[in-house]
Amino acid sequence: MDFPFNLNKISASSTKVYLATFDFEVWDLLYKQHYGTTQTYGDLAKALGRSGSHARAIGAACGANGHIIVIPCHRIVASSSKGGFSSGVDRKEWLLHHEHKYS
Repeated sequence: MDFPFNLNKISASSTKVYLATFDFEVWDLLYKQHYGTTQTYGDLAKALGRSGSHARAIGAACGANGHIIVIPCHRIVASSSKGGFSSGVDRKEWLLHHEHKYS
């Protein structure tokens, strides 16, 4: 996995991290998502070798992402809408517009 952070340095006494390996797999693909591009939750699930029905699990992993600029979960959208965003859909729309404008 090419995840850019050494999670072994997180102190269990100061921070409790309860994440599944699946979350890290999602985050790794999110980290590699190109600036100014979008992908659907279902397409990301398929890129991980799972069926499109895992889209909700992708959304849950995005929701667990505490590093929303470093790991750009705003680039993942629903097939029929922008989808959700932990910082608000208005910020997601702004980020997507900003990236599209400057890419």
